[in-house]
Amino acid sequence: MTNYSDKISVIIATLGGDQLYDTINSINSNSIIPFEILICIPFNESQKISKQLPKNVKICISDVMGQVPQRTMGFNLAKGDYIIQLDDDLILENNTIEILLNSLLELPINSAIAPSIFVLDTKKSFYKKPQSKLFRNIYYFLINGCEGYKPGILTKALTNIGVDPDESNEIIIKSEWLPGGCIIHNRINTIKYNYFPFKGKAYCEDIYHSLYLNKNGVNLYFHNNAKIWLSETSMNYTYQDKLTNLIKDYKARIYLAKLFPKKRSILSIYIYYFINFKRFIFK
Repeated sequence: MTNYSDKISVIIATLGGDQLYDTINSINSNSIIPFEILICIPFNESQKISKQLPKNVKICISDVMGQVPQRTMGFNLAKGDYIIQLDDDLILENNTIEILLNSLLELPINSAIAPSIFVLDTKKSFYKKPQSKLFRNIYYFLINGCEGYKPGILTKALTNIGVDPDESNEIIIKSEWLPGGCIIHNRINTIKYNYFPFKGKAYCEDIYHSLYLNKNGVNLYFHNNAKIWLSETSMNYTYQDKLTNLIKDYKARIYLAKLFPKKRSILSIYIYYFINFKRFIFK
């Protein structure tokens, strides 16, 4: 295929940290190397980036801290025809960009594609299907009614079900949502304004983003042969931190359900948080 290196921009919204350099190295080890990598970081965190960076990396200082506004700034600054949004804790395989781009070029222009995410420690899909059929049937009936567990959908409770490549015979799967960790877009489809209504950590951001893309007529796909790796790290959250996270997650999800009420159930959302609150208490 034609070398599209000079047409691809990568945007990484970050707060800095050592994992960022591994992510950049994996991008620049790909069979197609993007001509620009935009590191979008708030001014107060920018001093964390102290190492010398490759020539195709540019630091973009954001006036606002937040994953969505930082990424939005990158979308507005990017010059490529094809734009990859990427989290700073993901490692690409050396053909990931080529696979995603080839597929995007074959699809209608109103398309966006995400790779499969695997956990580095376990070598398993991040969206591994629950092994217990009984648990799966009961849990997903409670939060999604008769439709139950179905890969690639947003449930009635506005939770997301991922696609496990080991459970699918298809290479490209249409989905109602995509994880924000890695998506390739045609530039004209990127959302260039801050759609997230809360400050601080962007709870449910990938669902917000997916619904706004859907609203704009963009079709979403998972690619089962394109892989990225996530290095999961255990966070030592306090009891108060966990409770705060649960409350903020609830507020973000319930707000979104009111913005996009079609096929959603407030009762299902309450059931979802009741179950998660019980897990929180007993753990």
